[in-house]
Amino acid sequence: MESTIHIAFACNDTYVQFTAVALWSLMEHYHGTAPVHVHILSGKLSATSRQKLQQLQENFSALQLHFPPLPKVIWELPVTEKYPHHEVYARIFLAEILPQASRVLYLDSDTLVLGEWESLYHLGIKPHAFAARSEKGFAPVKAHNRRLRRHKSADYFNVGVLLIDLNRWRDKGITASLIRLIQARGPFDFPEQDALNIIIDGNYYPLAPDWNKFDYRNFYPGREEEPKIVHFIYQKPWKSFSEALEIKCFNGQGPLQLPRRFGCYYLTHLFWETCARTPFAEDLKRLQDTAQQIKPMKCQSILHRLSFIERFLRRALRNPIKRLFSSQKS
Repeated sequence: MESTIHIAFACNDTYVQFTAVALWSLMEHYHGTAPVHVHILSGKLSATSRQKLQQLQENFSALQLHFPPLPKVIWELPVTEKYPHHEVYARIFLAEILPQASRVLYLDSDTLVLGEWESLYHLGIKPHAFAARSEKGFAPVKAHNRRLRRHKSADYFNVGVLLIDLNRWRDKGITASLIRLIQARGPFDFPEQDALNIIIDGNYYPLAPDWNKFDYRNFYPGREEEPKIVHFIYQKPWKSFSEALEIKCFNGQGPLQLPRRFGCYYLTHLFWETCARTPFAEDLKRLQDTAQQIKPMKCQSILHRLSFIERFLRRALRNPIKRLFSSQKS
C-alpha cells in the first residue's frame, strides 16, 4: 500500500471553481493519515485561481496541491466545439505527468464525493491498467458504437472517475496508442473517452455504480444506499437551483410525496452546500443567483409514459416479425 495518495483533476479558469467543490468534498470525506497529493492538470490557470485553490490546504492538513506542466503534444491534438479545451486530454497523459507514481485516481470537475473513497483508491484491479464504470444501459451506446466503428453491443465506459495503475498503463503503451488513434481519426465526440474505449475494447476493471453514480435522477436517500461519488453528466448543478423546492424536498417527507427526479434536486442542494465552504463561495454565489430555477417535472411524466408505451409496442411488434423472417429463412 502506497504511503502517498495521488489524485488528479483537469480544469481551466472556467471550471476551476467546480474543481474546488469536488476537491473540498473529497478531502471532507478523507479520514486517513497518508498525505494526499492532488495534481491540478491545467495549461492556462490564472494566478488568482491558483491562489484560491491553494487556500484549501489551510483547511486540510493532509492536502498537498501540485500544478505539473502538461506535455507539449497535448496542444497539438484536435479538439471539438463541445470540448474546445485541450485539458480534456490531460488524463491520458498521467503516466508521463506523474513518472514516480504507481497509481492515481482521476476525478472530473463535475463530481461530488459523498462518502469514504480510500477503499476505491486501494482497490485491486489486476491484471487491468485501469478501472471505470460502464455506461451500458444508461446511454444510447449502440448508436454511439456504430459511429465509432465498433460492434453495437460492445461495452462502453465513462472516464469521469478513473482509477489508473500507472505501471501497467506504461507497460501496455496506452498513451502512445491513444495519440496515434486521435491524430489519425480524431477529434471524437467525446475526445479522450471515445479514444480510450476504442483502444481498450472492454479490457478494463468495471467499477461498481456507487463509485460513479450518474444515474441519480430517481435516487432517494433512505430508500437506497447513498453513492460514494456522484457524477453530474446530466443536469449540471451550477446551472440550476430551486429555493421553492427546498422545503418540499428536505423536510423529511417520504419518497411518495417527493417530486419526480428527486435526485437532481437533492444532489443540487448538496452541491450548493459544499460550494459555500470553498474559497470560491462568492463567485459561485453569483452563479447561483443567475441559475435556472428547477421546477417539478409533472407534465413530463405524461410524455414519459407515452414514450414507454411507444417503446413497448415497437418491441412487441418487432419480435414476432423477427421470428417470422427467421422461420422463413430456415
